[in-house]
Amino acid sequence: MNFYEILGLPFEASFEEIRGAYFAAARRMHPDINPDRSVHEEFLKIQKAYETLSNQDRRLAYNNSLNRETVASIYAYRFLTSRNQISPRQESQLIYGLLNFSSAGEIEVSRKLPRYISLVIDRSTSMKGDRMDTVKANVLQLFKKLNPQDVVSVVAFSDRAELLLPPTRAEHLQRSEYSILSINPSGGTEIFHGLDLGYKQLTTFANGSNNPHLILLTDGHTYGDEEKCYALARNAGDKGIVISGLGIGSEWNDEFLDKLASLSGGNSSYIKSSHELAEFLEKTIGVKHEIFANNIRIEFSMDANVKMNYAFRISPQTNEIVNQEILPLGVLCYGEELSLLCEFEVEHLPSGKDEIKIIDGWMYFNLPGEDTPRRVYLSKNVFVRPAKEDWQPPAEIVKALSKLNLYKMHEKIRDHVKTGNIDGATQYLKNLATNLLSIGNIDLAKVVIRESEHIQKYQQLSQDGDKRIKYGTRSLLLPSGQEK
Repeated sequence: MNFYEILGLPFEASFEEIRGAYFAAARRMHPDINPDRSVHEEFLKIQKAYETLSNQDRRLAYNNSLNRETVASIYAYRFLTSRNQISPRQESQLIYGLLNFSSAGEIEVSRKLPRYISLVIDRSTSMKGDRMDTVKANVLQLFKKLNPQDVVSVVAFSDRAELLLPPTRAEHLQRSEYSILSINPSGGTEIFHGLDLGYKQLTTFANGSNNPHLILLTDGHTYGDEEKCYALARNAGDKGIVISGLGIGSEWNDEFLDKLASLSGGNSSYIKSSHELAEFLEKTIGVKHEIFANNIRIEFSMDANVKMNYAFRISPQTNEIVNQEILPLGVLCYGEELSLLCEFEVEHLPSGKDEIKIIDGWMYFNLPGEDTPRRVYLSKNVFVRPAKEDWQPPAEIVKALSKLNLYKMHEKIRDHVKTGNIDGATQYLKNLATNLLSIGNIDLAKVVIRESEHIQKYQQLSQDGDKRIKYGTRSLLLPSGQEK
């Protein structure tokens, strides 16, 4: 690893970026703060990198010693903000940040590693019939599409959990088909039992270089164990285990499933048909799904008068990230781009302050085959100056915000329904339909129009229409061509 990678910086980093990256690392790894011996050795590497790159002559000599392959980064990233300065006033001001991160090379064959997958299947009574038949058929099809070295386990749960298939290599899965076909729906829904057993099948394989993935398939609500599920999801995220939640039918609790997946860096999806389930499994863990980086997370700090209102992952999957000190972002494949949109709010700007730190921290990630995480330094300051009249935010941020606004309209519709403001909800539905028609999304606009009629008649959203609008508007954030 070269000096630029040690500091998490690109080859063309400025002196200010080098200095900022060094002091950010020193605050976490200085021997006076962290006495751990291994951390001390890492700090010595950081110090040597800084001493070399912060000196113009030493940096030039060091750069000349690097070959072209060493200089060329295997990843690309940038962090844009909607503005580079804010006005010196006391009112709250919003700043938007857009992080883009992607691979910068071809798939490295040496980094192709087995995938570790735990399927956690709801077998409660409500899954009886077509729903369970759909799940069984797609799981068996998935078995045929995995690489021979991939490892799969299967858990079925209702008010208790059972391990139907212990971790088994894909090349031996044919003899395990009966355990899937024999799933018989009965009992209630207690998701924690299934999650816990599925999670335990993956902990053996959870380390920085692997990509363990738990996929939960459910059609209902869990009762009384939500907090235990959230705590498990946080632990999973800390270990690099991603949880994906698949809601089948229209009765499941989307708020619960969204939060559960987000806490581990995963995402949730609305599955309306066998085709959509097959499409999700193929896209998520199919043979062509080659991992570039996993266990991606951001650790950061801000000035005392700055807060993050939300962080929304736009791609490769779309979901709001639970706001906490560490933002788990899951995995990234070759050919994909990780995009994260954040809203920062500057409150009560102190007089005399000429600069505000919006974000200062690190994005960590593991490359397959590497136990030690790599890192990218993220830092952005904005100046406190009178606003320019010709100021324009970057087009990428404007585009992302315009699409996110459609998704946020759904949240406002729900809020109005909860408070009994049916007229307000109806007006937002009409506005949403108009916006969808203007961008050519006729199918989703029809769903919204039908829902406006439903809400007038029944004073509430239908379960199916509510979820179609939520996940339909959320998918608009995906890059062009991936909306479906």
